Amino acid sequence: MAYSADLVTSKLAALNDSQEGITSVSQWILFHRRNAAQSVEIWFDSLLKASSSRKLSLIYVANDVVQQSRAKKRTEFVEAFSPVIVRAIENAYRHGNTDVHSRLRRVILVWRQRQVFPESVIAAIEAKTQVQASRSSGRSNPTKATLLNKRAESSSKSVAQPAPQGLEELVDAQKTLLGAFTASATAYEAVTGAYDEVMKCQDNINNDPTQALRLSQLKEALSQASASIDQAVSARKHMITRIERLLQLNKAALLKDEERRKELEDKLSRVDDIVMSINAPTEQSARTTTPDVPPPAVEELTPPPVGEYEVVDSTYSGPVLSARASAGDLDGMAGQVPTLAMDDHEEYVP
Repeated sequence: MAYSADLVTSKLAALNDSQEGITSVSQWILFHRRNAAQSVEIWFDSLLKASSSRKLSLIYVANDVVQQSRAKKRTEFVEAFSPVIVRAIENAYRHGNTDVHSRLRRVILVWRQRQVFPESVIAAIEAKTQVQASRSSGRSNPTKATLLNKRAESSSKSVAQPAPQGLEELVDAQKTLLGAFTASATAYEAVTGAYDEVMKCQDNINNDPTQALRLSQLKEALSQASASIDQAVSARKHMITRIERLLQLNKAALLKDEERRKELEDKLSRVDDIVMSINAPTEQSARTTTPDVPPPAVEELTPPPVGEYEVVDSTYSGPVLSARASAGDLDGMAGQVPTLAMDDHEEYVP
């Protein structure tokens, strides 16, 4: 069946979410691989206009196309999908529900595990889906989203965010390179096949008058293919130049960041020195103004040996009764020692 843009559009419009429907469309697109860039462009336009459920089906078509192409070691569709697949996934994720989000994440995981797309493309897809997920979370929690927005606005007002210099030029260069590479690859394959076919009949060139015309056509085709490859080479060199420029800009920005970090570290060290110099005299003063107070004297509480206690009466002037007195002494002093009463205010001194 002949290829046309209208036919691609109609097939994508009639797509259903069954496995058979997705495989049928993807196989038709794969068959017309020489028109990969145009097919992907129509596919992307259809996805932007599709409903949420059909967006997911179109992502499944792209998944089947790129994986089948990769299994056959062909790069046309991977290169054609790479510039648009990030925006396509973001669009499908933004308009999808929780079930669509889960299915899309599964597709992205398969792409990463099987390395279907380059690492930069996969990383960009994951970043976009994470942003969309955080936005969805913000809608479910408006208070948190408001606080985050206020902090972001405050930060953007206080610190001017530099524009990514050279990044837009790099994107434009990548688009130019992709177009030039696709055209050159198609021309190379076509002219290589024509060359092999013509050279099979090399022995009959002199006897076949039509061979001269075929050789002339082959020569023109080879020249056109060579010119197409020249454009791809030029575009790739331009791309390398832009990458080197972006690398230089980032190296210069890195040096500036490191200078700022060193400046802040010096300022922090200076503030620490000032704080220490302020606190040091206060601590010395606190130590010198506090007098050295000797500890209070504490009377020993060790009692004397048993038998050395004496009873003292302030009103009694007679002999002192000792605990070591004999029984005879007590009998002799019986008439001299007055009877002690509780109201005599005796004092017990050890």
